[in-house]
Amino acid sequence: MSFLNATLLAGMLAAAVPVVLHLLARQQPRHVVFPGVAFLKNKVTAQKSRMRIRRWWLLALRVLEVIAFALVLARPHIDSTMSTAWTTIGLIGVAGVGLLAMASVAFSKNGSRWLAWSLLVASVVAWLVAGVGAISSLANSTAPSLAQDQPVAIAIVIDNSPGLSWRTDQNAGDIETSGASSGTSSITDSGSTRLGQATRRANELINRLASGSRLAVIDRSGSPVGFSLDVAAARTRLSRLKPLASPAPIADRIDAAIELVRTSDLPDRHVVVVTDLAQPTWDVDVPLETASSRFNEQRRDGVGLSILSLRPDAGLSSESGLSAGGTDQRTPEFNRYLSLPRFVDSTPAPGVAIPVLVDVGAIASESKDPVTTPGGPPIETTATVELSLYEKDPALPVVRDGEVVTPDRRTVDRASVSIQAGQSTEVVLTLPPLPRGDYHAVIELVGEDQFEWDNRRYLTVDLPEATNVLLVGDHREETGVVAAAMTAPHDVDDPAASYRIDQVTYRDLTAVDWRPFDLVMMVDPPVRYDTDKQEWAGSGDGLSDSMLEQVRALIARGGGLWIGLGPNCEVLPGAGNGNGLGPAAGTSRPLALVPPLARIWRVPKPGTFLQIENSSHPIFEPLSRPSTTPNWSDFRIRRYWQTEPNKVPNKASEPDSWRTLARYADRDASSSHAAVLVREVQQGRIVVMTTPLPALSSSTRSWNDLFGGSDAWPAFMTTRSIAAWLSGRQHAARTLMVGQTAMLGLPEQLTTAIESSTQNSSAKGADDTPISWKLYPPDQMQMDVRVNLDQGGQQSLGNRPSIIVNDTGTPGTYFLRSFGLADDESAVQVGLPSGFSANLAMDWSRDAVVDHEVLAKWFGEPGDGESFQVVDSVDALSLATGGGASAVSMHGPLMLLAVILFLAEQLLSNRFYGNQDRSQSTLPAFSKAT
Repeated sequence: MSFLNATLLAGMLAAAVPVVLHLLARQQPRHVVFPGVAFLKNKVTAQKSRMRIRRWWLLALRVLEVIAFALVLARPHIDSTMSTAWTTIGLIGVAGVGLLAMASVAFSKNGSRWLAWSLLVASVVAWLVAGVGAISSLANSTAPSLAQDQPVAIAIVIDNSPGLSWRTDQNAGDIETSGASSGTSSITDSGSTRLGQATRRANELINRLASGSRLAVIDRSGSPVGFSLDVAAARTRLSRLKPLASPAPIADRIDAAIELVRTSDLPDRHVVVVTDLAQPTWDVDVPLETASSRFNEQRRDGVGLSILSLRPDAGLSSESGLSAGGTDQRTPEFNRYLSLPRFVDSTPAPGVAIPVLVDVGAIASESKDPVTTPGGPPIETTATVELSLYEKDPALPVVRDGEVVTPDRRTVDRASVSIQAGQSTEVVLTLPPLPRGDYHAVIELVGEDQFEWDNRRYLTVDLPEATNVLLVGDHREETGVVAAAMTAPHDVDDPAASYRIDQVTYRDLTAVDWRPFDLVMMVDPPVRYDTDKQEWAGSGDGLSDSMLEQVRALIARGGGLWIGLGPNCEVLPGAGNGNGLGPAAGTSRPLALVPPLARIWRVPKPGTFLQIENSSHPIFEPLSRPSTTPNWSDFRIRRYWQTEPNKVPNKASEPDSWRTLARYADRDASSSHAAVLVREVQQGRIVVMTTPLPALSSSTRSWNDLFGGSDAWPAFMTTRSIAAWLSGRQHAARTLMVGQTAMLGLPEQLTTAIESSTQNSSAKGADDTPISWKLYPPDQMQMDVRVNLDQGGQQSLGNRPSIIVNDTGTPGTYFLRSFGLADDESAVQVGLPSGFSANLAMDWSRDAVVDHEVLAKWFGEPGDGESFQVVDSVDALSLATGGGASAVSMHGPLMLLAVILFLAEQLLSNRFYGNQDRSQSTLPAFSKAT
């Protein structure tokens, strides 16, 4: 136990004053002579007995008043870890007082002596137990240092993640659809959000710092850390904070804060993290145990650490140190949201309507269960969803009068949907037919709620020039089906189709120029696999070594290769002489175009079927939605090529290794064979199917029924998705998550102009370059961007020049505009990208709170060490490094006790003196009458 004003404990000496007053106030008894003396003596004796007991109680109350008042002035504090022990001691003491009062009543009433003495002994025992417990608690507890007049080096880390943009006002929880949204990315007024709450807590903490303290305010922006010049500078920084959609890792910011305060010469050094304990913030790179955490007590080296929670309903255990009180703000009950948009077709074609899917719903805070009214069904409401499209204007955006003028938006589709709190409903919105190019659109919920960032989603649809595809196969019926699946809904020879396909047989490959093609698709190729060298061996009557070299060159420059293995494949142990183009990245061997093959596997009737292993991959993602999940067991597979599992690693951490996306169904999942394998080498990609597709010829028909059924739409969609992923035509490359790196490829015909621009910039200056680009982010005016000409780096698009944008920290549409062409329309004609879109992750919409176990792995259990605490109010903070346990003030309970003692003393003294006055006035009157 510690006292803020320990010297005032000397006031307890005043407890002797009531005793002295009682002794001085004693009066000599008055002698009155009248008849019936024996009766009056007995009566007076009884009254004197009762008055004597009342005087002792009155004396005790007055003494306790003085002691309680002195303790109140001294302001004692106890260690929060000992609060339960002190509460128990207090209850035992109160029980002892009650037993003593009952004993005194028993003695005054001349009741049972056995009962009276039993109550007195029980009272003495209770007081002895309370005294021993108090002495033990004082000896075993660590007294928190509460010297507020001592300066401290403190860093306040504000966890300004997206969760701090949640509203905290009570009325925002209603699901209403009133008013129209502005259509721009904005942040709710900080006064009614958790950010405003965090700012108020931080300012309250600053007000309590002693003069001479060193103060730093650190947010999650990744900016350099340092102590503020004065309190005013710290307050200014606090007022300028805003929630960040892509914040820096909280662990890095806490680590930087600890390193900063460690450089101070002040003895007391502390870091206070003001956070809403959001799960996406803390549930990242969690250490396996507290001992391995960089924030354990040994690694902090004397720096105190406190977690100041903005939500007392955070769900932490009772040992966490959170007090029962705290803020009067409660977590919102539910939040309306829009999911990330997705296209029905992974390769939208120009000239046709483009459907877009989005989920609309309401998520219960910290729970996925439906929100219900008391005794009623789940809450239901109607929401309106709008899809708007930015007009194509090459002259915009532009900065005018200090503001960015963006192209106009027009609403192209709208839908109303009934949603139920805790559930979601899928909505289909449609973009109108568009010519080739890229377009930006916005999907938004009409109205506002507690978390506005998920009420608006952004997407960019890219309708690029047709991809040149070389489709090789000996059977026209098979290559025709593959070509039709890729170009649908257009005909194969339609100029508006997404692919320009050249169909040849394997005999005609010798006369083919491979350089114009970006994608090669081989249906049942004559693969001769050399098991000795574990590579594809060329042959004179099939694919020669020179052809394999050209395929490897195509992949090296960012192209794609699809292979559907069938009966033409054969395994020749040690017979190959394949010499590849050269070593692949990270290996001294030629790039392997197929995985290690073993044998043809025949499955008894009725056969097996595909079992998707990685449903999140772009190839199978369109088939993994609830509305489009196929029943693969209807499409049987009877033959396929078995790969050697011990030679096909499935490690996503190795970018050039084979990964299995689908397997064949088997009772023992560990022994099931690979069906679809992919491999990525820099920007090049390979997809291998171990069973032929589409298997419609006489030699392949017996292998599978993927295209043989009456409704073969799963194989149809899989073929389209494979082609889209290999050619890089998915919309995902232009619709990103905040924080991701955007890579925008430029047309190859601009390579010469860009190289000339780079050479001239050194001689003429940046303003004289023939072509330049400016980016207009959602939260900035404009910024210059550079073109990446690195042909072999990790951030490149094959041999194409590209624009790389690393700063995508704000949800919205990022407009890109080119300057220096002949006219503004040239950018559209050449096919330059006009920007991209970025969205906030869905994790922030759930408003989930981190589990106590996760927080304990970061910092340990509060109370285990001496310099870590978790509190929900500034009053409970202890900033002394040596006493990190939370301090609980006893000022309030002692003040209440002093008031109770004063009232009891007043009641008893009035009754005592009232009886005394009546006795003094009655006896003379009785004597006169006598």
